[in-house]
Amino acid sequence: MFYITKVVFIIQETDMEQSDKEKVQENTATKKKCCKKKSIRKTIKILFALTIMNTLIIAACLIFLCTYKPKVLLLGAAGQEQLQKKQKMNSSKDSYEHKVKTRTAKTQIRMLEDALVAYKLDMGEYPSTEDGLDALIKAPAKGEKWKGPYLKSPVPKDPWGNYYIYVNPGIQGDFELKSYGADGESGGFGTDADITNYTID
Repeated sequence: MFYITKVVFIIQETDMEQSDKEKVQENTATKKKCCKKKSIRKTIKILFALTIMNTLIIAACLIFLCTYKPKVLLLGAAGQEQLQKKQKMNSSKDSYEHKVKTRTAKTQIRMLEDALVAYKLDMGEYPSTEDGLDALIKAPAKGEKWKGPYLKSPVPKDPWGNYYIYVNPGIQGDFELKSYGADGESGGFGTDADITNYTID
């Protein structure tokens, strides 16, 4: 009887072990299936993102090509002539504006020169560099003989929006009055050249 119960117990244990093994196998199988599903989902998401990115890149390229299509079409001799004409028109506009501004600067410098001469007639000397052109509008510290203002309006800026430079004494005369031109810096050539009371025609 003891042996029979022992055999039954061993059989039950083996059955339980087999059922446990089957459960473990089932769990591993389900885990593998879940992992496969997750990897498939990730792959689908990546492919979807890449598809969207490619679509956006293609759309951007199409917009770029459509925007610059007129420039791309101007390739023949006629297109080159049109581009040259436009460049000439733009350069002529720039040169015309520069000429107008240069004339305006020269006119303003002459006007300031006349005001400085009137100042000297009353004061006996030109304003110092420290007093500057403001002495034409407001009396300086030692201004007993001052009979200004010698300008009807505030001291103007040059046509490029910068202040005129006044130095007393000047390099070539009693004073130097100048605009630094288009670049707003001393020196330069062409449109950037300085305009001084010495160089005015």
